[in-house]
Amino acid sequence: MRRIAAEAGVSMGLINHYFPGSAGLIAATYESLAGSLLAAMHEHVDRAGPDPRARLDAFIAAYFSPQGLNSGTFRIWLVFWSLVAHSDEMRAIHDLTYARTRSTLEQLLGELQATTGGARFAVRSAAIGLTALMDGLWVEMSLNATLIQPSEARALCEDWLQALLARPPRPTTARRRQ
Repeated sequence: MRRIAAEAGVSMGLINHYFPGSAGLIAATYESLAGSLLAAMHEHVDRAGPDPRARLDAFIAAYFSPQGLNSGTFRIWLVFWSLVAHSDEMRAIHDLTYARTRSTLEQLLGELQATTGGARFAVRSAAIGLTALMDGLWVEMSLNATLIQPSEARALCEDWLQALLARPPRPTTARRRQ
């Protein structure tokens, strides 16, 4: 805490006024970093215009942007994730930030689905699946930047979306019984 105060150029008293301990400061940092990364993705989406596919593509491109793909960010995330299992406050922030990201993807996938003639998929499940794919690629890229290039990661997500849009609708419960 003293080192943080010194680097920030503030007194320990000021930090202690806002954060009763290091756990609170770390949790606030986690929430702030997650929020800033999601805000950057929203900016990319907003700049993409009204086309649902372009908006989703912009989100995916932002996910694999240099801002998020650096070893420093990855190391910070590892520390945050390791604390989630041991801290109710960190777990709550993780759940909130995951929900915000998934909600954004649900909105984008819902917009995309509305513009396609026959593609019907469970938007929530699709958002969970796409998040898992992007997270897995991000982890691998962060561990070794030479294994997968951002363009390859975006192409894999594109292939996944194409498969999602091309598959026939799931049968309803009534059709399954027949």
